[in-house]
Amino acid sequence: MDDVVITEINLKEIINIKSLLEVSTFKPYRFISKGVESELNAFWLEQIENAIVDNQRKVFAYMLHKKPAGFMVFGDLPWDSKVFGIRMASISDFAIDHSISNRKSIAEELVNYVLDFAGKKGYKFILCKTYTDDMLMIHCLENAGFQLMGTILDYCVDYRSTPFSSITEPKKIEDIIIRFAKPEDEKELEDLAKAAFKNHFGRYHADPHFTIDQATEVYVEWVRSSLRGYADYFVLAEIEGRIAGLSVWKKTSQAEEKLPIKISHCSIAAVHPDFFGRGLFTKLTYEGMKLFSGKTDIIEAPTHINNYAAQRGCTRLNLQICDARHSFHKWLDQDELRKILIR
Repeated sequence: MDDVVITEINLKEIINIKSLLEVSTFKPYRFISKGVESELNAFWLEQIENAIVDNQRKVFAYMLHKKPAGFMVFGDLPWDSKVFGIRMASISDFAIDHSISNRKSIAEELVNYVLDFAGKKGYKFILCKTYTDDMLMIHCLENAGFQLMGTILDYCVDYRSTPFSSITEPKKIEDIIIRFAKPEDEKELEDLAKAAFKNHFGRYHADPHFTIDQATEVYVEWVRSSLRGYADYFVLAEIEGRIAGLSVWKKTSQAEEKLPIKISHCSIAAVHPDFFGRGLFTKLTYEGMKLFSGKTDIIEAPTHINNYAAQRGCTRLNLQICDARHSFHKWLDQDELRKILIR
């Protein structure tokens, strides 16, 4: 049909998708959207613009009668690609006009277009994350061969209604020292990450294309990168001269500063198995939260749906579930990938 085309849109044309952002119920940080919808839409649009400029991501729009009826943002996963040594990418943002009756076919055509583009460019792996109630996109991804690999619960605490002073401090742990990480801790932190995440249930562990060692290396590199500057705060718990656990924190980003509500982040936390059952996760989370008292409005802490110990710790500290997201993986040319990943 002449009135239908899927095309890449450039930075100057990106304003044309604004109407799709405004009506979408699947915005970033949608749990804070009440009363700040316009600011959140502007933040989302700027995120996409920055992705084009800074990360060379591509925006593909489904044009119906010369107006966008849906779009998807596609681009490299440079960090993951480096860890695994293969070309990896993600569908990072998307929206479909839900007022259109054939929205399912629009979503499917967009996904198939992106997959075709990715295959021609030599990508081997595609990641896509969705909110758990976005059934249109979930079913579309499943029909295109994506497989569910994990579910993350977004825990949050709002200091405007729950000030840090109202949160009960965890019980005292004998002989514990809380301190910031130092560069010379790197080797011990790598060993802690290997031990803590060896039997994890994250999306890379769930993906049969990866070995346990390969999946665990993601978390080792995460901890290593955090120590080398990715994190704003890197908190350690030391017991009897050993690093027993860690929690990594990030301040409100420069882009997030433009939102009327300040959001800070718990990036990753881990406890060495030798110290399980002592309440270290709760203690480390509390100490990280203390750093943001009076400096942020909301702290969010993503937690795997099967990480029940972490969920109990979050609940003790007045964090509550505010949203949830699925992660889907799609592999291209799987026979070749098995040869690459077995090496």
